[in-house]
Amino acid sequence: MAAAKKMTKTQLTKELAKATGTDTKTVQQFIETLSAIAYREADKSGEFNVPGLGKFVHYTRRTIKDSPVRGTISESRIRAAVLKVSRLHPDYRS
Repeated sequence: MAAAKKMTKTQLTKELAKATGTDTKTVQQFIETLSAIAYREADKSGEFNVPGLGKFVHYTRRTIKDSPVRGTISESRIRAAVLKVSRLHPDYRS
């Protein structure tokens, strides 16, 4: 089974503009603003809910390189790097 191609940002912008009857520039500005608000709110409170779509959950976790290593202490353990992860949990209330 062949994998379906993912929709690009341009394709999404054109389809939304066609469906709403606006121009692509307005739709692109809306998408940029929505993503900026989502990242800001998810970073501040840990989650951002988009009604009808889902909830973006934002959390930090240790990287794999940071996990404890038996024996000698490696340089990566001393630095304690973290990885920021955002994940979408779909809304199944349809």
